[in-house]
Amino acid sequence: MNKTTKIQKELDKLEIIQVFEFEVTDLRTKEEDWLMIYFTLDDDKFNMQRVAFNQKEEDSPNIAITSIDIDPDWSLDNVIEQGYFALLEEINKSEWYKLKN
Repeated sequence: MNKTTKIQKELDKLEIIQVFEFEVTDLRTKEEDWLMIYFTLDDDKFNMQRVAFNQKEEDSPNIAITSIDIDPDWSLDNVIEQGYFALLEEINKSEWYKLKN
């Protein structure tokens, strides 16, 4: 069994909704909002499907995804933690959203 399969089985056992939530301000409207970002494991990647964070992503025909490679030595906790930090970085660079304090 490869590492991703093992991590997926651990994740499935948790019976949780596989989503990150971030409280943000939408800089276009100045309104408070929540970003809900769904995540999946695919091969050796941790993929987080999200809304567009800028006009280029909005104009793209593809769904916006933040993706990280899974290190074979990581546990499920490490994968989720690294995904969370990758999303924080993406939101901080976003043209359209600012994290709430």
